[in-house]
Amino acid sequence: MVALTVGTADVARAATPERACTATRAAGDGPGTAAVRAAVRRMVPRLASCLTLRLTPARADGLDALSVRASRGRVLLRGSSRVALVRAVRVYVEDVLRGELSREARRVPSRALLPRRPLRRTSPYRVRYTNNFTVAGYTTPYWSWAEWERELDHLAYSGINAALVMVGQELAYYRTLREFGYDDREARDWLVLPAHQPWQWLGNHMEFGPAPSMSLMERRAELGRRIVRRMHELGIDPVIPGFAGTVPWDYVVRNPGSVAIPQIYLAGPSAPMLDPSTPGYAAFASRLYVHQNELFGRIDSRTVNVFHEESTPIALGGAAAVARTIERTLRDASPDYRWYLEGWKTVPGLVFPEQRGDLFETPPQAVLDVADRSRLMVVDLTGEAWKHRDGYGGAPWLRGVLTNFGGRRPLYGPLTQYAEQIPRTAADPARGAFSGVAITPEGFDTNPVVWSFLADLAWREGPVDAGAWMRARVRNRYGRDDPDAQAAWATILRTAYGRDNGQSGAYGGADSLLNARPSLTAVRSGSAAPNVLQYDPAELEGAWRRLLAAAPRLARTATYRYDLVDVTRQVLANRARVLLPRLNAAYAARDRAAFDRLSAAYLELFDLQERLLATSDGFLLGPWIAAARSWAESDAEAADLEFDARSILTIWAQRAGSVFDNVRIDDYANRDWAGMTGGYYRPRWAAYLQALSAELAKPLPADQATVTSRFDWWAIGERFSRDRTAFPTRPQGDPVAAARAVERALRTG
Repeated sequence: MVALTVGTADVARAATPERACTATRAAGDGPGTAAVRAAVRRMVPRLASCLTLRLTPARADGLDALSVRASRGRVLLRGSSRVALVRAVRVYVEDVLRGELSREARRVPSRALLPRRPLRRTSPYRVRYTNNFTVAGYTTPYWSWAEWERELDHLAYSGINAALVMVGQELAYYRTLREFGYDDREARDWLVLPAHQPWQWLGNHMEFGPAPSMSLMERRAELGRRIVRRMHELGIDPVIPGFAGTVPWDYVVRNPGSVAIPQIYLAGPSAPMLDPSTPGYAAFASRLYVHQNELFGRIDSRTVNVFHEESTPIALGGAAAVARTIERTLRDASPDYRWYLEGWKTVPGLVFPEQRGDLFETPPQAVLDVADRSRLMVVDLTGEAWKHRDGYGGAPWLRGVLTNFGGRRPLYGPLTQYAEQIPRTAADPARGAFSGVAITPEGFDTNPVVWSFLADLAWREGPVDAGAWMRARVRNRYGRDDPDAQAAWATILRTAYGRDNGQSGAYGGADSLLNARPSLTAVRSGSAAPNVLQYDPAELEGAWRRLLAAAPRLARTATYRYDLVDVTRQVLANRARVLLPRLNAAYAARDRAAFDRLSAAYLELFDLQERLLATSDGFLLGPWIAAARSWAESDAEAADLEFDARSILTIWAQRAGSVFDNVRIDDYANRDWAGMTGGYYRPRWAAYLQALSAELAKPLPADQATVTSRFDWWAIGERFSRDRTAFPTRPQGDPVAAARAVERALRTG
């Protein structure tokens, strides 16, 4: 996570008629607000003396509400919960002070003004949930407490009141495996390192890469305790992974009487699963939950997904027994338990004898029919499955918004559709026991505008005008109403953040072909990505030029510099989609001169992008690697952790698991980062284009497929993952100068 520090020199506010708060000492807060006061001191320390905090009685309908108003020369913030009260701080900063509190930036004017009129907000959604399992692999695997503390504050001022967290779970599994016949080394060998752990807790993955050390597990468990404790203090319900059933291959041999079911994961071989309808599953789950409660305190909410992305031969009739066993173990762990389940529209390849075809909807209806629905919460990850599931048949559920796979960075997020569809869902007669919303991207640190919009939408009743919202955000984010910036973002909203036309059949935007495994016919870099852009790239390029035109007035503003890098990066990615078909045509025509000229232009895009991304700490590979290595206590452990961090971005898994059923998982989490662009993606393309050029010098050039077959891309990725070349951890250069260099190159290219 990147935090942009914005000083008062970045703020250029017009004169306003509001009165200023002159208090130098905070007034007495109401009872129960100590954790919120601490958050205020962390988030907006210069405003703290002017803010008075009060908790209000909970509403009869269970909905959260807040208010902001002037009172006796100070700003009185009131909220029906601690999360609502922290959210009120954000409402004050953004709606009164015209600042911004977001994940990547805190632009807070130093002058505290009194609201001219009371502001009130009510969230129509009882539950406001976040995190996909995969966030712990693609964004947060090696975060420190400082990063987590900032993130938890961010969740609170976004109004989130439930979040999935899994830091430190490996120690609970380790202790449980020791009780079931595994020695220290055997238990640790089965566990994977942090960047790959989400898929182990989902039941998809095991035994990849080096084993975690005992010290690493203990330190991560301590971090997990701090995270859970802070979540409780802020009023955010921690949701942790329950037992998905996966165990080592020889588990049933060591534990006679246990029944294991073979599984096949979408990305290759997976761990066997203890049959959740049998006593063996209950025995392991019960001990795991004891250790979780010992390590993290009593946890009421767990997510257990025994039908995720595996082919699992359990008859439909057995699903009811599965549900009863899981429910019993959860209830034993906490009488006030809540069972979260992920909802997908379909899961390929699930083997159910009674199910026709090869698609199965999760969670199975048989589970929902048997379980205590008052204790369930289905997270519809894409916000689409409920329409085909009769609102999950009366089970409480959340409408998810999945905006990316793998934490990839293309500009994407149909804001207008979100503004229309989410309130429409809440009002739909077929919504069933609809209970709230969930922000469920596979990775954060991408498209900050989308998170901010969804967080605001969760506190608005009825449709929201995305255009008006965007105009206010641009003003707040940059500290002034700049006409070029406003015009740029109006076009960006209409294009990159415009309506999803559904032509791709995938979630997220079209990723950069610069990151693709080299092929002249490449249409995407990672699997499950769209093949085409869903807007006219010339329109976005025009918006980028308007944004760049604002540089003389906005270049000192950190948020502007971040956005300029991000939009320029997308313009370069879009230009690659223009050049690559031309390269393909030149090769087909055996025109070596044209091919070499286009190859040089294509490789120049990498050089321009590497220089650009290096200017912003939000787009660097170096901090990702440094964070992993910071957890090590020896050189050998540092190398292991660096391999974990690099491999999740490149090969993802062992060679056997990198392709399964024609699905490639390598490059799934490709990154538009300095270091990746110049150190990994460019060398691949340079070697490939050089090989093709050499073929064109021959009387009978080989076809592209033959040339491609000479490259072992997985081995190249594995070598990069094991390489220990250091990358800068701090930005270098000027983003405006780098963007202008791109403009000159594209104008003359």
